[in-house]
Amino acid sequence: QRSCDAMPLAEQIVQVAVPGSGQLQVQEVEDAPTGCLIWPAARALLHWLTAGPGKELFGPDSTLLELGAGTGLLAMGLTQAGRCTRVFAAEGDDWVFENMRFNVEANGCASHVLPIFWDWEKNIEAPPEIPLEDVSLVIGSDIVFGRYYAEAELARALSLLLADKRMREGVQALLLLADRAKDSTSAEFPYVASFLNACTDNALLYRELPLSTD
Repeated sequence: QRSCDAMPLAEQIVQVAVPGSGQLQVQEVEDAPTGCLIWPAARALLHWLTAGPGKELFGPDSTLLELGAGTGLLAMGLTQAGRCTRVFAAEGDDWVFENMRFNVEANGCASHVLPIFWDWEKNIEAPPEIPLEDVSLVIGSDIVFGRYYAEAELARALSLLLADKRMREGVQALLLLADRAKDSTSAEFPYVASFLNACTDNALLYRELPLSTD
C-alpha cells in the first residue's frame, strides 16, 4: 500500500460504455493531477482496440502493459471486453495511482487489471513485479504532455523496456498521443515532435497508424 496526501473532495463518477461489453463506472477527481481525469485519447484507443482495426493486434489470452494508465479506463475496458487476459497498469503519480486502484476494485477488475507504481522519471527500469516475458504489447494514451511529463525520460524508458532481454522478440508499443500548445496563447504544439525526436535519439523506430473512426 502506497501512502499519499488525502485525495481532493471534488470527485465524480462517470459512466463509460465499453463496445460490446456494458459500462464502467470511473471515478474522476477534479483539482488533482491530470491522470485523475478521463482524456479523449483513452476513449479513442479503447474503441480502436475493441471495435476497430486494432482488435487484430493481439488475442484474448494476451498480457498487456499500459504506461501512464491514469484512471484505469483503458485497461479495465480491454479486459472487460475480453480482448486480453491481463493488463499491468503502470502509473507514477501517488494520487493517480490510488484513484486507479479504487476504480479497478470498484469495477471488479482486480483479477485482470494489476496496478503497478512506476515513475520512469525517477526509476527508468521497469518494476520487477511486471513479468516482461509475458507481455504481448505495450500500450499508452495521452502520455506526452510537456508541462507535466518529460518526453526524453519516457523515450529512454521505452527504449530500455523494449530492448529488455526478458521481452519477447518483436514486442512493440502502441501509443495514441494528443499534442497540446505550449500555453494558452501559443500556436506551437511541440511535445509530440519532441518525444519522437527523443525516440530517434534512443534508436527507436516509429510509424504513424491511421486512426479510423469506424
